[in-house]
Amino acid sequence: LKEKLVKLNELNQKEGAIKKEKTKKKKEKVEAQLKNKEEEVEEKIKKGKKLTTQDLLVFQQSSK
Repeated sequence: LKEKLVKLNELNQKEGAIKKEKTKKKKEKVEAQLKNKEEEVEEKIKKGKKLTTQDLLVFQQSSK
């Protein structure tokens, strides 16, 4: 029983590490998308184009 608990604990630790890695990758992907949108909004501002509500939300999130 003790051996099984040790193995189970090891598996749980591996699973936790995998989840952290997935979360990290997802967060990096979202940040990259936000960065791209932010650059698009800045271009719109420079060119004097109209900003949508979505553009303002992206700009607001990027300034945090």
